Amino acid sequence: MIRQSNNVTMYMTKKPKSLTEAAFWGAEIRQRVLSLAEKVESEIGQFAFAVTEKEGVLMIHPRLLEEIGKQPDKEILQPFLCLPTPDSKRQLNAGWPGVVAEYQGKPNDDDLLMAKSLNLAAFTFYNLDVGIELYKETLEKITRDDGTLENGPELVEEQETLIKVEEAACWYRIIDELALGFLGNDRRPLFMDYFGENLVHLLALQGMPPELICGTMRDRVIEYGIYRKWWPEKNEGAKDTLLWEAAKHVASIMKMENRRYAYFVLAFGIRFLEKINHALVYELLTGHQQAKLR
Repeated sequence: MIRQSNNVTMYMTKKPKSLTEAAFWGAEIRQRVLSLAEKVESEIGQFAFAVTEKEGVLMIHPRLLEEIGKQPDKEILQPFLCLPTPDSKRQLNAGWPGVVAEYQGKPNDDDLLMAKSLNLAAFTFYNLDVGIELYKETLEKITRDDGTLENGPELVEEQETLIKVEEAACWYRIIDELALGFLGNDRRPLFMDYFGENLVHLLALQGMPPELICGTMRDRVIEYGIYRKWWPEKNEGAKDTLLWEAAKHVASIMKMENRRYAYFVLAFGIRFLEKINHALVYELLTGHQQAKLR
């Protein structure tokens, strides 16, 4: 089998797709890749791809890559994007400062904004894990009849999907605000059109239902538009701040006990801000250096 690559490439058109078009296109590509994998597996009698247990690396059988290579649109049939792994996330995050540095001092023409949107969407996609990581760190404890404690239930796949889509919507709101500040109103619309297209496309490639993606994004764009602050200042209440309200949506998916709820929503906001800082959005969008955002 062939080891995965850490390169994130996608086929993009000059004209951005709508979120709905991008989501359904991603779902279609995923289904085609999995159908080709099933065909290959029936021929060779073994798995067409597998993830190594220790390193979390995706391994792809050469026969699957050969079959993909025969397709007329082979450039968009990328199994690496359909099957993200812990290793691909580690590689992307480790290499992110270098990706951002490549854009230093370059003017933001349409092609550069398109490329930046893809890279930032990929970074976002691989970092939709704040809620999931926090839940694992503070796994609910349930009191049994004899008074002892045991670990609560682990998150199921459906819950993790809902959490990632909620976090994607929060990222979209924050990036939109930053793009307005860093690119201006003239360049922001094009960048956000591409960013939104790439983000929902990646979500759909991972197997998330297009209806769920688009419905959540639409609802949160409306809701989050009224929140003027991401996080409260000292001595301010957290109600009606973006990350507090986003954390409540995520916590509701986890069915978290009341005694852990307040801690979770507080930690979620702090952890999310750390992710935003690591994204180096100012440096990426402007091509200049700056200290952390907040």
